[in-house]
Amino acid sequence: MRQIRLTPLIHRNKECIGIYFDRNSGLEQIIRLQPDVKWSKTHHCWYIPLSETAFRLLKKDLEANAEVDVAALKTFLEKRKKVIATSAKPNSFTSKAARL
Repeated sequence: MRQIRLTPLIHRNKECIGIYFDRNSGLEQIIRLQPDVKWSKTHHCWYIPLSETAFRLLKKDLEANAEVDVAALKTFLEKRKKVIATSAKPNSFTSKAARL
């Protein structure tokens, strides 16, 4: 079975999902049918916007034809979630200064 790697990708200052695989016309046809899919000449891969809807649709369409590796994407999202949670906590110094 073919393998496809979905990885985080920053392209033109936007978070995307990079789609990497060994050239295969069957897989390429499936990928080309995805909404908002584009080819990146810079990164030499297909990519879609980083969204849950786009990810679920792509994964569903590919799973019957290939093994989908999402480890790098999962790691990126877990780290991003921690950063967002950390930055949302009020800084104790800033909180005290605001009360003055």
